[in-house]
Amino acid sequence: MSEGKIAVSYVVNNNEFNSKISQMKMNLGLLQTEVKNSAKEINLYGDNLKTLGSKQSALNDAINQSKKIIDTYNTSIEKNKVSLANNQEQLTKLSSRKKEVNTQYKEAVKLYGEESSQAKALKEQLDAVTEEYRNMNTRIATNKDNIVKHTAQMEKQRGTLLTLENDLKNVNKAIEENGKIITVEDHNIINGLGSAVCEIVAEAGKGKVHRIGVQDQFGESAPYEELLKKNGITSENIVKCAKDMID
Repeated sequence: MSEGKIAVSYVVNNNEFNSKISQMKMNLGLLQTEVKNSAKEINLYGDNLKTLGSKQSALNDAINQSKKIIDTYNTSIEKNKVSLANNQEQLTKLSSRKKEVNTQYKEAVKLYGEESSQAKALKEQLDAVTEEYRNMNTRIATNKDNIVKHTAQMEKQRGTLLTLENDLKNVNKAIEENGKIITVEDHNIINGLGSAVCEIVAEAGKGKVHRIGVQDQFGESAPYEELLKKNGITSENIVKCAKDMID
């Protein structure tokens, strides 16, 4: 350390943090809009696996983004706490140095006069250390302000996360309750309606599908009603399959 200087200061880049957190919140806002849009679809088309699965996916994305925001706030809080401790330590050193230089300056004025080269050199040192002391106090105040603000914002984000998680629990429950489906089609069950529904169920991660239709076999010629009956496409078989799934 050179004479009259305190070598170390600790600064948290607020501009970089604010830019990052603003972008993350904007992304969360877009995801929350997706959640609202999926809720509107449920109101319009009912709580089927497609609409519920869409909301489930949107909620999962929003929850993950919310957790990232909380982690970012927490990291900032910890950085500011470390910075605060270090800056307070430096402030103590600056205070001692300021008193030391002030004493030397007063002695030089008494011995050589205020306009002497010795007094002027010490006055420059005193002004410099006083400025450093003032700046360090500003940094400490910023650290404390960041800790308070980011803690409050983190707790607010935790409230948002809790709301999203509760919403997801309700959606998962609804998916489980709506998870028994029968599809009926006068078409091969491969690459038909049943296959499309199975894709939605797979994406949702829950549910059971029973497909009624033409089995994966070569086509046959016969009267339409007979082909329907042979492939189980009858009201009696549909009722039987439904009862079996419920049981």
